[in-house]
Order: sequence, then C-alpha cells, then structure tokens
Amino acid sequence: MGSKIVLALLIFVSVGYVFSLKCYICTSTSPCEDPATEYCDSDKDYCVSLKDGDTYGKGCVSNDNYCDSGNYDDCSVCQSDLCNS
Repeated sequence: MGSKIVLALLIFVSVGYVFSLKCYICTSTSPCEDPATEYCDSDKDYCVSLKDGDTYGKGCVSNDNYCDSGNYDDCSVCQSDLCNS
C-alpha cells in the first residue's frame, strides 16, 4: 500500500513539471548572456525580461501586466517556455 502512495506522489510531481512554464532567470548589471533556467511555481504563468537602469532581470511572474507595475527602461512578458531570451 505504501509503495502505491509513493508512486502516485512521484507521478503527481512529474506531471507538475511537465505542465510548468520554464523561464530564463537572472539578475545582473550586464545583459544576461548565459542565464540559468527554472520551472515556474504554479501561480506564475508568465516569463519576464526587463531592464531597469543598470539592472537586467529575467524570471517568472504571475500576471501579464507585470511591466505596467514599474517604470522600466525595457520590459516584456511572454507565455511560452524560454520565451524571455
């Protein structure tokens, strides 16, 4: 009985990664040339790429209006795997 529960949990976690959005991530004072990647949390359905003064950033965000929340020099939001290159 215990092995069935473990198997069910493994399948649930694996399926979660299959359906999670994957974005580039970085925070840097120079353009992110070789950013890492991460699977977004379930409440974050968008990727963002932005420049704010001398800071560049990439990551996962929860809404497509993220760029409206700040006065960024450059900002874009997208909704497919690794779209924030």
